[in-house]
Amino acid sequence: MLRHLFGDQVLDTANHFGNPKATSSGLVDEGIEVLRQIDVQRVAKVQNEVDALIARESEIADEIRAISEFCASATC
Repeated sequence: MLRHLFGDQVLDTANHFGNPKATSSGLVDEGIEVLRQIDVQRVAKVQNEVDALIARESEIADEIRAISEFCASATC
């Protein structure tokens, strides 16, 4: 049951600290902390992806602006 709720990483940590049955409330606290760390990592990854998309959007806007200026100055 704990393996299903918290995953192998938490149970491996519990075993490392001498709790092979993985039933203590300390394990639950460790599990919550691991989940928080995973959430922080996911948020950081998504934020990096968003930042990259914003930067790319700015580059594309600059390219569109340059093309528009070129077309406006060209005689057709």
